[in-house]
Amino acid sequence: MGAIRACLDRGWTVPGDVSVVGWDDNEQAAVATPSVSTVAVDAEGLGRDAMSELIALVRGQDAPAPTAGPLHTLVLRESTGPARRPVTG
Repeated sequence: MGAIRACLDRGWTVPGDVSVVGWDDNEQAAVATPSVSTVAVDAEGLGRDAMSELIALVRGQDAPAPTAGPLHTLVLRESTGPARRPVTG
């Protein structure tokens, strides 16, 4: 949200001139103006996979297959738009 503020302070539009994407999909991202696109992280899934791998390593076993499903998900909101070609000449 600080990046969006900095863009607006410079007279740039979000997402018109600049697209902004955050990380961790916190609640504030959904209610900000414009709402912020983020990457949602499945911290529980990441922790579960890490612990399973650690236990296997301690036991001298092969690491198990990772959890099915994505551990990161892109949540698109108002702060991102299509890429534009720069105007030249």
